[in-house]
Amino acid sequence: MGLRPGRRNALAAGTAEAGGGLLFALGAATPAAAAALCSVMITAIKTVHWEKGIWSAAGGYEYNLVLLVTVFGLTENGPGPWSVDGVLGKPRWGTAWALAALAAGAAGSAAALAATEDEPPKQPAQDREPVTA
Repeated sequence: MGLRPGRRNALAAGTAEAGGGLLFALGAATPAAAAALCSVMITAIKTVHWEKGIWSAAGGYEYNLVLLVTVFGLTENGPGPWSVDGVLGKPRWGTAWALAALAAGAAGSAAALAATEDEPPKQPAQDREPVTA
């Protein structure tokens, strides 16, 4: 996908998706969880799906967009009274928080993509010149 270094980016994406997903499922820190999930989906759209068009049958970003809209809607309406946020007195977050989470996710995606563009790809080991002493 062109994200360099690959291992660091894969760990960051996996952590954001797993951590954000767990928090989102528990209804804990919902806007922060939504921002993490949005950043992964926006990055996936930009790096993999955008050039293939909208429809997921052709490899496009339709499904990612549905996930973004779902995260936005659930953040706006809140996780409900039985969630961690609800127990802490915040069962509903509202439109401003949902927009902020989406904006934070977009900013996180942009930062991750900008950081990868600065680093040149490493040359595979078999293509390197042998080191002689």
